[in-house]
Amino acid sequence: MILDDRELIIVDGIDAAYFLQRLITTDIHKIGEHEMCPGALLSHQGKILFDFLIGRDKNVFFIDISRIFADAMFRKLTFYKLGSNIKISRKELPFILLVLKNSLFKIDSSILFFYDKRIFNSNIVRIYNFRDYTKSFLLERDRWNIIRIINGIAEIGLDFMSGSVFPHDINYDQIGGISFTKGCYIGQEVVSRMEHRSIIVRRLLVVRGEKVLPSSNAIIEVNNKFVGVLGTVIGHQAIALVRIDRIKMAISVNDPITVKGIKIFFSLPVNVNFTL
Repeated sequence: MILDDRELIIVDGIDAAYFLQRLITTDIHKIGEHEMCPGALLSHQGKILFDFLIGRDKNVFFIDISRIFADAMFRKLTFYKLGSNIKISRKELPFILLVLKNSLFKIDSSILFFYDKRIFNSNIVRIYNFRDYTKSFLLERDRWNIIRIINGIAEIGLDFMSGSVFPHDINYDQIGGISFTKGCYIGQEVVSRMEHRSIIVRRLLVVRGEKVLPSSNAIIEVNNKFVGVLGTVIGHQAIALVRIDRIKMAISVNDPITVKGIKIFFSLPVNVNFTL
């Protein structure tokens, strides 16, 4: 699949690791070779301003972010830079490639690639520079969105808006997007309190409809009361940001859960350890 809506922000320099570790949700010291891990920059109230993937090559860090939010993220990083010995730059990409890990796509040392750690078994490779490619090896966009749905992977601008969700809401605590051990970063006190007091109100779940589902942002109801909203939709499948307590209650008493009159059923993403 070709993604033509992403951009790389590159953070380089001897202070890069220290700078990022104190700023974003990800524990960057746990990022392995050729791994892209989920991350976020939070507001002081603990809500996600920007979500992204972050990978590293020695002391150089690559932030893969939606092009729509790249400029604002770049300005935020520059604002927090202060006296740090780092260089922050942007690399506009015509597109990046998504291929299956077991495809015949030839990867060598000249290609910048990372495995997407949000995906179960990390079987999706994101390639940022390349000499040639064979289209038959690429994921189709619908297939990529189905992979996101199965894995419960939300993306800003598609499934939630900037400043509207906490990391727990989109299962960042389940997919390695938040560290509770690395120390302070912006918004850390709020997300740590949510974790230790178990006050998680919303979750991202997988949806299956009895019929083809309406478009994203459709309201999910139980007994005509709001319980959540659809995110990315592909046919009968979708992800949804929901009030987890109300969904559990509806399931326990067999109350129908609907979206625009269509009965829907919930399941857990493949990579989480909470229950319904």
